[in-house]
Amino acid sequence: MINYSTGEVRHLIENYQLVCGRRDTTLTRISNIFRIADVDSALRFLPDRYYEVILLHGMIGLTMQSTADILNVSKQAVSKRYANALEDMHYLMNTN
Repeated sequence: MINYSTGEVRHLIENYQLVCGRRDTTLTRISNIFRIADVDSALRFLPDRYYEVILLHGMIGLTMQSTADILNVSKQAVSKRYANALEDMHYLMNTN
């Protein structure tokens, strides 16, 4: 089991596509397979309001304002949800 720091969780989410592209069975990159599996597994347990901001802002890279517009909430709500979602992802990735 990998013990993820909060910074690593954020990096994995915000660079998800890049990390996915760097996974293969070579010894130096096989750990990316496990990291992506841990992200994917944790995402299934997030409440919808957190999953949405992780997907739109964190993984796709939309601005907080664009995310707020799509979700019809304030930019502050997106910011708070994103911070809470990262905390939840950190917990889920280190306990499941």
